Amino acid sequence: MSEQNFDFLAFSFAGMQLRGREVNLDNITGLMEHESKIWFRNRYDYYLNQFRNGFATHK
Repeated sequence: MSEQNFDFLAFSFAGMQLRGREVNLDNITGLMEHESKIWFRNRYDYYLNQFRNGFATHK
């Protein structure tokens, strides 16, 4: 899976979280390599903060 796809998933899951859906990052990243997990969680946190501040857009 490309980084662009992972970025879209992080964006999507962050949006779902803010709309009240339960998002379990441990389940989502369970089979990822360590570096990929860190990258994904950072992107997820970035988008979550952007959504909270009203600035979320996907590139």
